[in-house]
Amino acid sequence: MPQQLIVHLGDVKTGSTSIQTILRNRTFDAGGVRVFYPALREAEDEGAQVLAQLALNHNAVAVALRDGDEARAQRLLSRIAAMVADEGADADVVILSAEWFEFVAPERLRDALAAHLPALAPGARLISYVRPHAERVLSAFQENRKLDAFMAGPAGFHERQLRAGTFRYAPRLRRWRAVFGDRFEARAMIRARLRENCVVRDFLGYALDGAPVTLREEPEANRSLSLRQLAFMTLMHRNFVLRPHQARRLSRAMGPDPEGAPLRLPIALIRRIQADYAQDAAETDREFFGAPVLSEALARAHEKAASEPMSLRARDHYAPDELARMRQWALETLAQAPGGAPRPRKPAQAKARAAAGKPRKGPAAPRKPKGPAGAAQGAAAAPGGRPAQGAPKAGEG
Repeated sequence: MPQQLIVHLGDVKTGSTSIQTILRNRTFDAGGVRVFYPALREAEDEGAQVLAQLALNHNAVAVALRDGDEARAQRLLSRIAAMVADEGADADVVILSAEWFEFVAPERLRDALAAHLPALAPGARLISYVRPHAERVLSAFQENRKLDAFMAGPAGFHERQLRAGTFRYAPRLRRWRAVFGDRFEARAMIRARLRENCVVRDFLGYALDGAPVTLREEPEANRSLSLRQLAFMTLMHRNFVLRPHQARRLSRAMGPDPEGAPLRLPIALIRRIQADYAQDAAETDREFFGAPVLSEALARAHEKAASEPMSLRARDHYAPDELARMRQWALETLAQAPGGAPRPRKPAQAKARAAAGKPRKGPAAPRKPKGPAGAAQGAAAAPGGRPAQGAPKAGEG
């Protein structure tokens, strides 16, 4: 009979996929502590993409709770409870993990755990990792641009999230503490403050209450797209209707781009972020960390800034013939995915989206070299400018 329930709440873009992959694959030794991670593997009527998420994490549960979809939440949690009672009966610790719990009301999660895991809910411990504010704005913008949730530039994205309060940590963390008391813990996603500078080792150390942990494989880093890869994704979104699973497939298929420059926020925007989040950083530090960790990270954010906004127009990074080859490769890649090739946008739609995402004037990044090698640059090159099969994949956490 399990004695402890651990709930990993995210946040988004704090190494969640690495944590979940290690848990799902069971590629760690916990010094005799038996860990059960109830990944749902059976077919779900919501489709193959949801099945893939369920097999890695519990984000489907988080979405159902966030949206108030009681029927779906009950169905999923009932299956988890049955797995704990069956496959996890001999475990010492049960772990649930979903970075989208970040967006769930703590009261809903408390009530759901009490209803479906009543023996474990009263002593459940919960943990959130929060990323320094400027890093979170950048990483969230990159993810949204990759998936096409928001097509304006970084400055517009910052203003939108600021109005929504998404990256104001102190109010949200206070709500979790108010519901779960000292069973809730927040940690800063700053490598120097993590166990062995690794979020996976840090989380397992927390979950297993300090028991010795050995990883049998090193966690795979969650790769971000390079600037020019983001520019290509922007072009695809403006010209085709890409569903999120298609965008993820395409971004993974592009593979790593070690020579590509990363997207950096312009210094003017960094200064605004520093001013807008200084109070939240100070409050979060004071109430949850006992040291100015987020404040210091925010104060240093300008060190990684660009002098001017960086262009996300594909034509500023690729020659026309390269773009034509890459577009053809992308359509062939997506044609093999569930749902087939994406539907082209109407010209008026593409024009409107281009206007919405038009960047401020600034120096363009250097063009890539022409030719087949240049067309495939940003991915593992294969004949015809396509990425090689078996290119490393990145997670979404």
